[in-house]
Amino acid sequence: RLKRVGPGGPYPDAPDLRALAAGADADPRARTQPPPWLAWTPRDLLQEDLADVVAGIRGIDHSVRAVEHMPGGSRAGYTRWDAFRQAGGLREYGARRNNAMDRNGVSRLSAYNRWGMVSPFKIAADALADRSSGARKFLDEFLVWRELCYTFCAHREPRQVGTLAALPRWAQDTLEMHKQDQRQIKSNDELEKGKTGDSFWDAAQRQLVSTGELHNNVRMTWGKAFLPWTRSPEEALSQALHNNHKFALDGCDPCSYGGVLWCFGLFDGPKGASGTPIFGSIRQRPTSSHARRLPPEKYCALPVESMTDMPAQVI
Repeated sequence: RLKRVGPGGPYPDAPDLRALAAGADADPRARTQPPPWLAWTPRDLLQEDLADVVAGIRGIDHSVRAVEHMPGGSRAGYTRWDAFRQAGGLREYGARRNNAMDRNGVSRLSAYNRWGMVSPFKIAADALADRSSGARKFLDEFLVWRELCYTFCAHREPRQVGTLAALPRWAQDTLEMHKQDQRQIKSNDELEKGKTGDSFWDAAQRQLVSTGELHNNVRMTWGKAFLPWTRSPEEALSQALHNNHKFALDGCDPCSYGGVLWCFGLFDGPKGASGTPIFGSIRQRPTSSHARRLPPEKYCALPVESMTDMPAQVI
């Protein structure tokens, strides 16, 4: 039952934060100690071998190689954000953001946001203060679309989010209508290793596997290729989410689900003739068309700058 609290009075069970702060000031060591009211005992990761900690965590697929060029921690995240802004990234964002060959045309903060290493409030405040048209476009992507994905996932049953049931009815109906259409099946191994024979898609998959990142504009084409290469729409969505979550540093968060589900009709409307094989009314993005704008051999070889001089930080 809720307890009645008088106007301006403290909640009866709330810790006295002022007393805790006073104690920390009196004894600096108290700042590193867990508060007595904490219901669990935190681990001091600075005193442990992180490799041993990671090795002992169940659920991690240790077959996926570590990404050496992108250290974790808030220091590294804010260093990247500051470098992006100082180089004019916000001002030029609208013009550069869709060019996948321009590695730093986007902030590349998705993983840092996903793991709570940077504050989305600070990122939004910094962008708002910029006042350029590019910054406004950045805020549209960062606030509107990010919050849309978070709100969408928050109002769905967790078991539903990664299924076709999360799609609008028109998308479910058109996929069901074409469920029996003939497809060119690719094996799980061909998909994971980027050996499908489609040069553009393979380049995108190899970038994802080797760097942990996939440019958003490329992801939109990459995700749609699963429909004609798997046995059913259900398997297509499952494979798309599997590859995204297994290899992407920003995988498994609401934005990941929103981005992948967009490829199957979420946040979109009917864009094609209902009789289109396999896709029905779902918007198509042929890899052959994208390859004319983004040469696969150049994209596959696109280097990624190292941040190895920035040590990983545990926070």
